[in-house]
Amino acid sequence: MAKTSITDPIWVTKINHPGQPGKIGVSICPGKKSPSVFGGMWDRDLELDLTAIQRDFDPTAIVTLMTDDELSANKVPKLGQAVLDHGMQWFHLPIRDMRAPDESFSGVWTEIAPDILQMIKQGDNVLVHCRGGLGRSGTIAALLLIEFGLPNDLAIAQVRIARPGAIDIAEQEEYVGRYVALGQPS
Repeated sequence: MAKTSITDPIWVTKINHPGQPGKIGVSICPGKKSPSVFGGMWDRDLELDLTAIQRDFDPTAIVTLMTDDELSANKVPKLGQAVLDHGMQWFHLPIRDMRAPDESFSGVWTEIAPDILQMIKQGDNVLVHCRGGLGRSGTIAALLLIEFGLPNDLAIAQVRIARPGAIDIAEQEEYVGRYVALGQPS
């Protein structure tokens, strides 16, 4: 039986962080249509998922960590436009599946992260997602926590408490472990 937006409503995990009025949320890819790693098929509806995300989490922005090829393979090549059509900002920071961020990500991150951090400081919610909402999403949620002053190991632990199974690849954990907050000496 297919897992749909009706049978398995999209769920946003809120990641606690120190002293910021806005929230960091993590979820699976809205609208995805692909095999589930837990068996069965995902046959989600992008419009229903985005509407539910807005109703339940009210993000100002959505950060997508999937590559263009991955968005197409999951039948959501127009995800960015759909997010914009729903009145939210969209940030596309692709990271290859089952990998840590690479140098091309780091270049874009240094430009975009200050905007995301400012949104959260102002009380806006920001949703981060990849395909399954664990590895890449957890990694970036941890980076945001580090930017807000949490030590690296506690950032990993905080994300994993909220989202069991997050930061599930050793390469991702190592990346977060050695990450230096923007503006700090490396």
